[in-house]
Amino acid sequence: MDMKVSLRQPRSYNFDLLKVVLMYGIVIFHIVAGGSISCSHPFSANYEVLNFIYTATGCAVNAYAMITGYFGVNETTTKYTNLVMLWLRAFWYCVFIAFAFAVLLPGSVGVRLLLRTFFPITGRAYWYLTAYFMLFLFKPILNAAIKSFSQPQFGGLCSCI
Repeated sequence: MDMKVSLRQPRSYNFDLLKVVLMYGIVIFHIVAGGSISCSHPFSANYEVLNFIYTATGCAVNAYAMITGYFGVNETTTKYTNLVMLWLRAFWYCVFIAFAFAVLLPGSVGVRLLLRTFFPITGRAYWYLTAYFMLFLFKPILNAAIKSFSQPQFGGLCSCI
């Protein structure tokens, strides 16, 4: 009877569920911030409800990033294939959406938008994607720095952030 011992930590499904909820919060935040709240009259009931939703879901991006960082700091290797796949997914969605707009609304896609479509990371269109990409590139250096800190140094760093 041969038993294999796994050194991998068990999956934390509670955090996976929280990330799904946070993703919905991010979508709702963008829907409300994208126009719903600006179309309402200030101090109306509709405005106050939308303002509450905007405030409640505003922390979803930060919470999602912190959970991702929490699990990423203990990784011993950096898989740059994940970074390439992230770029390919962003590229695919940008090209698909630009193509859909070009077909459905002729003349709506100009040269400038096409250039931004082919460079989703550096095109300054998606700030979170650009920040995540850069953070992923510097992850090995940041992880080594964090692991070299003593407990008081790490506490000081966290309080500065």
